[in-house]
This record gives sequence, C-alpha cells and structure tokens, in this order.
Amino acid sequence: MLSYDALARRPAAFRSFTGMAPADFIAAQAQRRRAAATTRRGSPRRRAYGAGHPHTLDDRHRMLLALAWLRLYPTNEVLGLLFGLDRGNAHRNAEDVLATLAAMETFPSSGRWPSGRSSACWRW
Repeated sequence: MLSYDALARRPAAFRSFTGMAPADFIAAQAQRRRAAATTRRGSPRRRAYGAGHPHTLDDRHRMLLALAWLRLYPTNEVLGLLFGLDRGNAHRNAEDVLATLAAMETFPSSGRWPSGRSSACWRW
C-alpha cells in the first residue's frame, strides 16, 4: 500500500504524484477539513465531521488518493491496488474528497474536472 509518509520523504515524487508540494498538501488538507464542516448543500452538519462509520483510509490518505486520481487518472482498480482498497471503495473515496475539493476556492478552476467515464484528464 502506498503511504503518505513514504511519499512525503521524496518531495519530487510527491509533486509528480499529486501536483503539489507536501507543505501545500498539508495546508490544503487543513482547508478541506474546514470545508467539510458543512454538508454538500451548504447546511451545517448535524454530527461532527468524521462521526460516522470510520473510513478504511485516514483523511490524508483519502485526499492523496483523490489527488493521485486527478493527476494520474488511473483506473479505479489500479487506484484501489495502490491504496489497499477494492475498486468500489477507491471510487467512493475519490468522489467524496473531490466533491469537497470542487467546492474549495483553493483549487484551480481552469482545469477540467473529470466526470463520469470521460477520458478528460486534470491539467494543473
């Protein structure tokens, strides 16, 4: 399984894998946690963020998974293999994080967000 710690020790590989430096990733992750305090419709959450059933991956690995999907655009099967998930869980984790990232103003809107089964790739 690919780990954040192993990848963060190699900044050039981290940038190639995610499109950002490890320090920028940490800042974006903190902003994503703040953005996740509301639901996708903008209303406040009834329960605290993370109060439901625990995810297999922690928050930083889930964000790493989503950024890797945007940057590399592998199949869900390959993404699951990299992160120790089955392809359905990899897809759901990526979609959940991408929904929050799309609402954040930090990430560029000049690129194209892949949708559905299109062959569009994310361009930083």
